[in-house]
Amino acid sequence: MYLKIAATIFLNFTSLLTASCAFAQKGPTSTLPEIEWVGHQDENFSESLNLALKDLDQFLMAQNLTKESVAPLVQKIFHFQTKEMFDQELIRLSEGALNQIPPTYVAWGENKILRTVSWSAYHKIHPDHDKADYVRLLAHELSHIFHSELVGNEGMGPVWFFEGFAIVASGQYQNEGKISCSEMIEISKTKARGDYRKYGFMLRSLLEKSSLEDLIDLAKDSPLSLQDAIIDYCSAPKGEKFTSLGELLKAHIQQGYNVGLSVGRIKNGEAKIWNAGKLNKNQPSSINPQTIFEIGSLTKIFTGILLAELSIDKKVNLKDTVSKYIPKLDGLPAGNITLEELSTHTSGLPRIPSNLSSKNLLDPYAGYTPELLISELKQINLPPLPTPFSWDNYSNLGVGLLGYVLSIASGLSYENLLKEKILKPLKMNSTSISLTDSQRQNFAIPYSGALEKVQVWDLAVLVGAGGIKSNMEDMLKFADASLNPPDTLLGKAIRLSQDIHAQNDSQAIGLGWGIVKKEKALVFTHNGGTGGFSSHIIVSPEDQSALVWLTNTSADLRCINQMALKQEHCKNPFGPPVASEILSKRNSTF
Repeated sequence: MYLKIAATIFLNFTSLLTASCAFAQKGPTSTLPEIEWVGHQDENFSESLNLALKDLDQFLMAQNLTKESVAPLVQKIFHFQTKEMFDQELIRLSEGALNQIPPTYVAWGENKILRTVSWSAYHKIHPDHDKADYVRLLAHELSHIFHSELVGNEGMGPVWFFEGFAIVASGQYQNEGKISCSEMIEISKTKARGDYRKYGFMLRSLLEKSSLEDLIDLAKDSPLSLQDAIIDYCSAPKGEKFTSLGELLKAHIQQGYNVGLSVGRIKNGEAKIWNAGKLNKNQPSSINPQTIFEIGSLTKIFTGILLAELSIDKKVNLKDTVSKYIPKLDGLPAGNITLEELSTHTSGLPRIPSNLSSKNLLDPYAGYTPELLISELKQINLPPLPTPFSWDNYSNLGVGLLGYVLSIASGLSYENLLKEKILKPLKMNSTSISLTDSQRQNFAIPYSGALEKVQVWDLAVLVGAGGIKSNMEDMLKFADASLNPPDTLLGKAIRLSQDIHAQNDSQAIGLGWGIVKKEKALVFTHNGGTGGFSSHIIVSPEDQSALVWLTNTSADLRCINQMALKQEHCKNPFGPPVASEILSKRNSTF
């Protein structure tokens, strides 16, 4: 779009969006979407539309975002002969929220429908623009439709990214200027709409260091992830090499990349811990092996092991359906999901519930009750089960539901079940869901990638998806048990959790564990991230090695993975807090 739209208009427009999280896979087509002519038919419009679709298809395919044409995603096009006709339609759709449309607002793509004025109406408003500009306008709005279908409403990201994506994809403002890091950081913190050209400059700058696919994954992760990516781009060390892991950790802290972090490694039975930085950047307390962090989605591994142990103990069956434990879902699609499908992200459930409160985006799951969970599950329609395994179908809702079901099946709270089955046997005495007063004294303060203090997360009823807090000493006990499971019921459960329970051509998953096939051996892994914490575990029984890192900053430490596992020098990476290159690209952060 060639204008700056007021925030109030944007809110009214975006409230109409109902895009789904994934688009239907259809073969390439040269057939244009259905066009409804409002006013006289424009014989040349089809040519402009074809050019826009062709240009957009070429861009998206070059970025590995799709192998299909965008055309099948567009259900209908409304072509308005005049700007007045276009304005009347938008006012009607706003249901009284709008009584005037900005004079330069000439196209709108949402909910698989494109609405646009004719070339002649466009040229009256922009007499200095040519037909190529009109084609780029169409491509811009078509890219909004693709973007909504690609990531879903919950992951379209902030305004600058949503519009920047469309600007870059359509080829607008290609050679008109650059943007400074200070401007990028400021824009990333601003919710109001601004200069669209700068949005394009921002995204093109980020694409110098990261793929568009990775940035879209960031948009799916959390409201702060893209802002953290900009901070990383602007302030991360620029490719320095380090002679030791200790030097690398020190450099991360000195460069403002992290507030504090702890790295633990096990190699052939020998454990070692490195620490750097602070619990609180405004106080002198240093990170130590007893410092407690949120571990985010590493919790999903523990939930998978709990499922395995209760299954071995005949308290549940992997093929039990949810309705067995929540009778209110009997006869409904969600009630037919099995416990195994919840753990392997093959349930078809969305990434997050649609009925989360919007009151506090920095603590998004707080106050999410069993009643809200069941209400959400009652209204969900699902594809045939099980859905094919892919990290694209990663569901926090699904694993959170699993934790709730296991609590019902065992008659214990999730925290008490965790203590009885895993924490006490492994003597993980500092690991918990809720903190004691003494634990709070050694709990790290969470920070965003911009090193701004953020909130601790309360996962509420979805605690099984990401609610555990732990320290490095305890996590190395867990890593050791995962390398060499004990000859106990818990050991059998760990082994069962490390079996492949779902897979595709390139990826596999156990019960909670992400699994990487490495020649004939398997490597078990997961990463995690809440608002101000990041975490990662890699376990390789074949090599008798394990790596765990915990940080009180939303940041990326792939370089530390590489050094600690391979004892190699490396360059600091740019990107989100995800696994290193030896891990599945789609092992998504919580």
